[in-house]
Amino acid sequence: MRICILITTYRRNPELFRLLDQCRALVLRYTGPNQYRICVTDSDPANAMSSRIQTQCDQYVLNPGSGFDDNLLGFYERHLSNFDYLLSVSDDDIFSPSDINSLLFLDSAVNAGADAVLFNHYDFRHNNDGTISMGNPYYASPILQIDKKALFNSHLRSLPRHIGLMYSVPALLRNIDKIAQFKNTLHLYAAPFLFAARDGSACFANYPLLCFSNNGATDGAWEHGDRVFNGLLRFAKVLKQHLSSVDYSTAISGFMSSYFASHAWLRIELIRRGYELMPEHSIAEHLA
Repeated sequence: MRICILITTYRRNPELFRLLDQCRALVLRYTGPNQYRICVTDSDPANAMSSRIQTQCDQYVLNPGSGFDDNLLGFYERHLSNFDYLLSVSDDDIFSPSDINSLLFLDSAVNAGADAVLFNHYDFRHNNDGTISMGNPYYASPILQIDKKALFNSHLRSLPRHIGLMYSVPALLRNIDKIAQFKNTLHLYAAPFLFAARDGSACFANYPLLCFSNNGATDGAWEHGDRVFNGLLRFAKVLKQHLSSVDYSTAISGFMSSYFASHAWLRIELIRRGYELMPEHSIAEHLA
């Protein structure tokens, strides 16, 4: 199998090179049956380090559009045919420390034959003294591994983070027009997982493959926090046409609780950062 490790990046060159060093070391030590390629898709056409990045990966492409969704979609539309599976990784992620090569866990996921695989992950935080603090595995419930409906409903209510998501390329290509409908939501990456989970062809691997930076980013997609909020509103509206009425009701209930309501963590965090957001009482009408 040909497997792409696709790294999305935007103006985080130090973090990107740290991750590229990890990826190259994993590939060099790998002795399994699959072919791994390290690819970078960059949203910064003026990246002064682009030549160096090209020397550190197998394929470097510039986003033909703008923003995070185009960074993924542009690669999907132009380069997917070169691969059988794709692992999507953010530039500030790192692979979890392990005595076992992480690519062997990806091999196991490929052998499962699912359209989408969601790996568990750790949170990590950079401390002021230069050390790193690791949290517990993000997903604690064992039911996600054994109950496909629970896996679907859980992520209808709160989208998976952009970490530890591995997709079958035939499934991505089969749904590419539907995936493209989620452009400008800043969460296009999650649509293929929801489609697979809806159809019972997603699985959860309870191994923390990667570590997610939890330092409260204000760059990347968070450069304009109100766009994150409004993007989720758009995601919810587009999602309606792909779900039954019962499943859509579950999604909206969860989105309100996680993102939109006065007590939701996202609204609280963005208001703390000084953003003005659509009032809670207007959201139900907006999503109708």
